[in-house]
This record gives sequence, C-alpha cells and structure tokens, in this order.
Amino acid sequence: LLERIAGLARTPQQVLRWRTELMNRAYVRADWQNCLREAERVLRLANRLEDQETALNAQSFIASVHLEMGDVDRAAIGFQDILERTRRMGNQKLIQTALYNLAYARDGQRRLGECLSLISEALELAEAIGDIPKQLGFLNQLTFYSKTALGRNEALQFAKRGLALHQHISGQEEERINNL
Repeated sequence: LLERIAGLARTPQQVLRWRTELMNRAYVRADWQNCLREAERVLRLANRLEDQETALNAQSFIASVHLEMGDVDRAAIGFQDILERTRRMGNQKLIQTALYNLAYARDGQRRLGECLSLISEALELAEAIGDIPKQLGFLNQLTFYSKTALGRNEALQFAKRGLALHQHISGQEEERINNL
C-alpha cells in the first residue's frame, strides 16, 4: 500500500516523505535488502532536493544496515563520511550522534582506542552544550569500553565522573522539590 501511495505522490517532497516511511518500516522489520534499496532512493532524492538532514538520515540507515549485516568496514566508511559532513554543517547534536555511531563501528572493528577517542569527543560536546543525559550515557560507554582497552583504573575514573554527575543532578532535583 505504501509503495502505491509513494507512486501516486505528486511532488518530490511527497515522494521523499513516503519513501522515507518505506525505509523506516523496512528497517523496523529487519528487511535489510529492501531497507538498503529504499535508503538509496531516499538519499538520491534528498540530495537532488538539497535536503541535507534527510540525506544524512538515509546515509545513516545505509551504514546501520551494513553494520546489521556484518559488514563492519563498510559501515565504518559510511559513518566516517557522515561525521565529516556533520562537522562541515556544524550542528553539535548531529556531530555527537555521528561520533557515537562511528565509535560503535570502530568497536566492531576491534579498534577500541579510536572508539574511546570518539566517545570522549562526543562527551566533550555534550558537556559544552549542557546535555546531561548524553553526558551520563557517554560516561557509561567510556566506563564499559575502557575496562577492556585501558584497564580498571581508567574505567574507575569514568565511573566516578558519572557518579558525581548523577549525584549533582539528584541534588538539584532534591533542592527543587524542597523549594516547592
């Protein structure tokens, strides 16, 4: 049905919206070949329409599917390209996501040093923009990866930072409740 609706769409923007929906549904159903096909269509159309955000989303879908299919090297190439594009765009949140996705691919390649560096950079961005939930998430990831790559002492340092941040947040929440 969605395929027919996409075929009936009159404007390129409508086609893009329906093709994106087809891509999302294929990904949720783990229909990797169909997802790749739709993501390529979305990417071509988004590039033609100069819709950078949708193009990045489609490119991320393509890299994620390659990761799901076990082609870690190809996924890493895709995520590296996304990171370079987001850096040129300058959107801090997109850069954070791109850093984390590439870190995940580097983990799959067993390049844990690079994985840690990428997550550390993402943590610095989260700290710069004050995104506390992301900071906690990145500190948890750094704790997990550093146990393997760096050893227990470094992992403990990341865990302590995460705990201190969590206690700071809890203290702020308790203060707000008391002020009510």
